[in-house]
Amino acid sequence: MEESLSQRKRCGDQVLDHTLHTLNMLYKENHIRPSRVSRIAINPLWNIVIGSQNECGISDNVSKNPALYTNHNHPEVMRLQGMVGKPLFDIAEQGISSGNLQDRSLAIAAMSALSQQFLGCSSVRKRGYQAQCWMAADTIVQQYPMISRLITHDDVVALVGYDSLARNLRGHCHKLHVVDQNPSETFRTVLLDRTVTYGPLDIILHTTDEMPDILGSADVVLIPASSLVDDSFRTLVNYVHHARLVGLYGMCGALIPDEFLLQGVDFITSFRIDNPSRFIESMQHDPDMANVVRMTQRHFLVMRPDADRGVAR
Repeated sequence: MEESLSQRKRCGDQVLDHTLHTLNMLYKENHIRPSRVSRIAINPLWNIVIGSQNECGISDNVSKNPALYTNHNHPEVMRLQGMVGKPLFDIAEQGISSGNLQDRSLAIAAMSALSQQFLGCSSVRKRGYQAQCWMAADTIVQQYPMISRLITHDDVVALVGYDSLARNLRGHCHKLHVVDQNPSETFRTVLLDRTVTYGPLDIILHTTDEMPDILGSADVVLIPASSLVDDSFRTLVNYVHHARLVGLYGMCGALIPDEFLLQGVDFITSFRIDNPSRFIESMQHDPDMANVVRMTQRHFLVMRPDADRGVAR
């Protein structure tokens, strides 16, 4: 455990640089010519980068600028449009070191597009990691949410960010703690009949002030991949002290997993765009990209072979 914790301490602001380096090596080793940016899509929730060979990458948009959607002559629109035609590797390299959150998000989306070539389960397994892929409609997922298969009934689980994942984990662990930057009343429901009760049940809500204690004492810690965009990933990982499993989840995690798994993250759950045409069509017409990805693209879970899976169910 001490070695794992030491590795996690090193996992932070360099992980994207190392991931980009690994991507570069994979492209060279496999004699693949990297693409250029053919299209960029931005909406209030997501940034999407399409490569010239229809590679699709997506990242959370944490930089809100209403002018982007109303004024096509706005300097920022013109600046971002200037990225079209540039190599994906250039957008990634320049953006991950930028203090501009929009550029950082687009860099991760570019890396996501570059990663798609190497996110197939067979490719991941060849690189020494365990991988499982599925579609949202697969029976195994409907009957038993995939992440919950890693959780035991004795585990104390800490989830960063109130997400649908919280609903899937209810009842699968001893305690479920959710830390969110929004006030707890944002997620509460008042139930009125002969008594007054409050939901959600079986979920303990916390403020971000409690983050160090909650993450530091949990058995399983689940960190959103959006933390790569706002640069909070290193801070969150460094709060972890005793967890047997640290997982990265969310659409921003559609990156090659190698560097994350080498540096102490135990598993990643995300997706692979295996139907680019449908993704691009949906990108233009459907604002709910999260639902588009969940319902039309292939999901995956990648894990270190030596990860502690706890007691088998």
